[in-house]
Amino acid sequence: MQKKRGVLLGFLILSLVVATACSGGGSGDASGASAAGSSAAAGSSGDGEVKTVTFANWAAAEESTQPYIAEVISAFEAENPNIKIDVQSIPVSDILKEVTIQATAGNAPDIAQISSDNVLQLQTAGLIQPLDDLLGADFQADLYPDLYDSIGVVDGKHYASPWANSTHGFFYNRKLLEQAGLDPDSPPKTIDELKEALTVAREKLPDDVILLQADTTVRTLGLTQQWPFLVAFNDGVAPFTLEGEVNFNTEGIKEYMEFMRWAVDENITLPGLKYGEFRPYAAQDKLLFGNDVSCFDGIVRSLNEELTPEILYETWGATALPGTNAGVQATPVQAHSLVIFEGSDVSEEAALFLEYLVASDAGLNDYIAPTGWVPAVQSANEKSPAIAENPIVTSFIEDVVPTGTTLPTGPDYTSYAEIIMTAVQQVITTDDEIQPILDDAQAQLEALF
Repeated sequence: MQKKRGVLLGFLILSLVVATACSGGGSGDASGASAAGSSAAAGSSGDGEVKTVTFANWAAAEESTQPYIAEVISAFEAENPNIKIDVQSIPVSDILKEVTIQATAGNAPDIAQISSDNVLQLQTAGLIQPLDDLLGADFQADLYPDLYDSIGVVDGKHYASPWANSTHGFFYNRKLLEQAGLDPDSPPKTIDELKEALTVAREKLPDDVILLQADTTVRTLGLTQQWPFLVAFNDGVAPFTLEGEVNFNTEGIKEYMEFMRWAVDENITLPGLKYGEFRPYAAQDKLLFGNDVSCFDGIVRSLNEELTPEILYETWGATALPGTNAGVQATPVQAHSLVIFEGSDVSEEAALFLEYLVASDAGLNDYIAPTGWVPAVQSANEKSPAIAENPIVTSFIEDVVPTGTTLPTGPDYTSYAEIIMTAVQQVITTDDEIQPILDDAQAQLEALF
């Protein structure tokens, strides 16, 4: 087993270095808070020794979230004066590579923020430890079970805890729907309804209005964003499974590819954009339908000072992404996750900090609520009026979360994404026949298994 893990770890590091060789990145301390004194909480020592927990994350690296995470960390240190949080601020695009390299060198952080897509890569390499015996029973019971059980579970053990639910939902601009002569309170629920709405809207709305937020970039986030449409066009069947079943060269996927080519040709969407690059259009009422995470709310408002919460909630609604024509909606569960590394000598303190980030009053009110994320714990509405009163978050909890399905990630997920999204790019940027593209992608996917 150790030899196998060593091979997998070497492959993981090589893949990460190649994939991110041209990207910037790095780490640095971002916490200005201090710690002193003693604590009655888990991890405190009788002699008043201060223990340091190293926290690698991108929340401290992003301007929009840095003030909020700093506030939560300060509150934690004030309540637990025997624990100091040493923050490693790492851009989201670099964090998997950075923590993998650190762990390989024997200098892993104690706890890290990781996309749920990447948890199994770290677990397969033997870099993170199961959390079941570290986290409190009450805390684990408070987590949304479908979310907790959908990320990083191997042989019945949980290797990650969700921090914020980052599953995508379907945003619709009521003003633009009404302008297009469509019902502003009845967004499309199926693929056929979506195509019909887009056709009508393109005829009625100005050319500078983008109708659909579609991330077609060759990256894992591109595949994650497109996954619900791939599944819906494919009659509810996943393009591939971790058991080695590949269902990409199908009539359904061909129809999806034809739809994407049509969407680009008819100015329904813009090719080659990351989904975040559509948000400035949304901020100016130039986007009809969005496929985005719940913090779309706060980010869009930050891009237009005239957008008050009242105006945004009046303009935008949110629901589950369109599903199959039989009405089956399947949205891949995604989460900003927290993992604790093997070999940490402060695992209990890291676990205490993890629970604080996810479920404390400070964590919910000072980070989750102002950033607009969907909370990972069921008690959030009781602890945070701001979360309970946010209509976007409420829609996600009531309409989006129940459609969640486990995304087949794994050590080769980056390769799956590259194959599928390269095929999408070839379809939308060339006039090549679609069938040979599907043939080639099917063969490449099968070769991975």
